[in-house]
Amino acid sequence: MRIIDEEKLPPKEATVKSMKQITGPVIAATLVSAAIYAPVGFYGGIVGTIYMQFAVTMCISLCISAFNALTLSPALCALILKPVSGRKIFLFRWVDFSLNSTKKGFIRISRMLIRRFYLTVILLVIAIGCCCFFGMRLPGGFLPAEDKGVLMCEIELRPGASLASTTQAAKLFAEEAAKVPGVSDVLTVSGFSIFSGASENLGFFIITLDEWSKRNAPGLDINSINQQLSAIGSKNPAGIIRVFQPPAIMGLGVTGGVTFAFRTAGSDSPQQFGAQTGRLLGLLNNKELMPHVAFAFSGFDARTPQYHLNIDRRKAEFLGISTGSLFTALQSNLGSYYINDFNINGYSFKVKMQLGGDMRSNLLALENLEVMNSGGEAVPLNAFCTVEPMLGARKIERFNQNMSATVTVIPVPGASTAQIMDDIEKLLTEHFPKEYSVNWTDMSYQERNNDGQILLLMIMAVVFGYLFLVAQYESWTIPLPVILSVTFAFLGGVLAIFSTGMVLDIYAQLGLIMLIGLCAKSMILMVEFSMQERASGRSIALAAINGANYRYRAVLMTAWSFIFGVLPMLFAVGAGAESRRVIGTVTFWGMLTATMLGVTFIPPMFALFQKLRESAKKRHS
Repeated sequence: MRIIDEEKLPPKEATVKSMKQITGPVIAATLVSAAIYAPVGFYGGIVGTIYMQFAVTMCISLCISAFNALTLSPALCALILKPVSGRKIFLFRWVDFSLNSTKKGFIRISRMLIRRFYLTVILLVIAIGCCCFFGMRLPGGFLPAEDKGVLMCEIELRPGASLASTTQAAKLFAEEAAKVPGVSDVLTVSGFSIFSGASENLGFFIITLDEWSKRNAPGLDINSINQQLSAIGSKNPAGIIRVFQPPAIMGLGVTGGVTFAFRTAGSDSPQQFGAQTGRLLGLLNNKELMPHVAFAFSGFDARTPQYHLNIDRRKAEFLGISTGSLFTALQSNLGSYYINDFNINGYSFKVKMQLGGDMRSNLLALENLEVMNSGGEAVPLNAFCTVEPMLGARKIERFNQNMSATVTVIPVPGASTAQIMDDIEKLLTEHFPKEYSVNWTDMSYQERNNDGQILLLMIMAVVFGYLFLVAQYESWTIPLPVILSVTFAFLGGVLAIFSTGMVLDIYAQLGLIMLIGLCAKSMILMVEFSMQERASGRSIALAAINGANYRYRAVLMTAWSFIFGVLPMLFAVGAGAESRRVIGTVTFWGMLTATMLGVTFIPPMFALFQKLRESAKKRHS
């Protein structure tokens, strides 16, 4: 339209002339963006899978967009665009007035910065310094806690509590939980928990919430429902009830938050290790030491009532009873003993021997148990065995062959899991001997492996984009204005994360990487036209201004289209809303900052580096 209005050419001729001007920049912008995004897809691990999906999506969409811009769009322009006749409607006149007004201010500031190169350099250094200052203070994270429409709970009664007591306590909590607004169904399992294993004093709940469309009112979000259920659980006198959100990616652990294996390389007994585990949980639940932790717990328990069978091996040998026959009798009566298989009606069945439940439910089963000796006589078990009550571990876990306890730490909403992990490592160093250590598991393991990788990814994206531009223009200095303009987009994204209290998780990292490609793609158009103006004989300052003047409207309209396009992501609700809000916040404010500030610095930076380039050529010649 600019060529049609200014040069009065017919639509077809204007389209042909326009394509001669922008074909090179469109191809360059597409290839540079692909060069920025493609290397990210080769990152390894589970995080690399997410990056690969992002890189493939962006690269394919950019290629399709470029093909459309070089084929269908010009054809449609030649067919649809017409010279403006008569007075435009108010909306179009308002848009033209706004663009022309802002362009005048943009040109005025750019000219001022071109005349004062030192001011351009100072402001650019300040922007880079702010990026480093705020970027280094961003709390780290892995994945945001998503509202998956379900909550999970665990109930733990005192050690040794009966299954009937657990069932009754679970029933009372389920009845109260079903009354909470936003709760749809409650599934109860007694005697088992996916967090702590099987035991009579454990119970597990799966609480299904209403559809997201029915939970738009305040107080019906998953965090509010979580708090209400936790409050109900805290009033239950029977035992401890914990409420969790499932992990953002199913399969990476059982719950969100921080999980690790607390292990000892020493020769601790289960009771000694249990005491150290309890001490660690006490420190983790101390709000003064760990203010970002909502609560922490472990399924390791060395206080479970048990019975120890003392065997007098000398007396057993004297009575003609071997150790193997004794253990076989215990297994076949109190446990189960495999005999053989048999086939019937085309199916295979296993034959196992075991006493009935009523005959092995108390200590009388041991007193009445008899073992066959070598002479074929039945010898009562209490003739050479005694039973002693004791406290022991319900289960003993091993991590790298060392005794360990799985510890789960649930952070307060909005807290940085990376900060919590650092605090846990510091806590262990200060309060425990060196034989105790922490090994991260589940999502925490993936997060720790990804820790600090954002800087490498950002550098890699910028370097690949810069090198591709160097090859495109056969110059080391021409691409610098484009690359340095990314600073303002990055600054906007970092400030958005910092000011909103978000964490630098994977989605925030993807948003920052996306900003590099999007910002570079827009700024290439201005630099390309400035180079064409300089090649036609214009002065450096005039070439920089003319290039910005010609492409200001196109760059701004492209940027504002993207900004308004991602605006709904800032207010996303429903499934996956947290990840959409993070990406939307980073890209919205980053692109807005690049549009308001970065565009202004393109002409002076082009003029600065073009002057340095030509001065170096003169000295060299």
